[in-house]
Amino acid sequence: MTSRPLALLLAVVVLAVEGVGAAGFGILLVGLAGELLAEIRPFGALLPASAIVFGVAALVAAAGTWARRSWSWLVGAVVQAVLLLGVVVAGLSGGAHLALLAAVALGGFGSLALFHRDTRRALGV
Repeated sequence: MTSRPLALLLAVVVLAVEGVGAAGFGILLVGLAGELLAEIRPFGALLPASAIVFGVAALVAAAGTWARRSWSWLVGAVVQAVLLLGVVVAGLSGGAHLALLAAVALGGFGSLALFHRDTRRALGV
């Protein structure tokens, strides 16, 4: 078995952190504010559901990247693009917040790691 390049490992770690964080956030919303969110129709269930779907997609991309599947590069790139676009929308609608800076850092590191030559070569992209 050959070793994994550092950029690929960074991509896996970033995708896993994003996946666990987003899925955990969605589950936390359902658990703590489920009834409150249900009253906000029809969009109340959209936030936790989209967070969980985003988290699952990031975790699938992380697992595929670890296993060196070529499809995982595209899934990971889409996850990073959605994350960065979400930060832009959140920044425009809600103003600046320190959490947005952390999200930009994660999305930026994840994108750099995915687009790195060694990662693309290891995934066959």
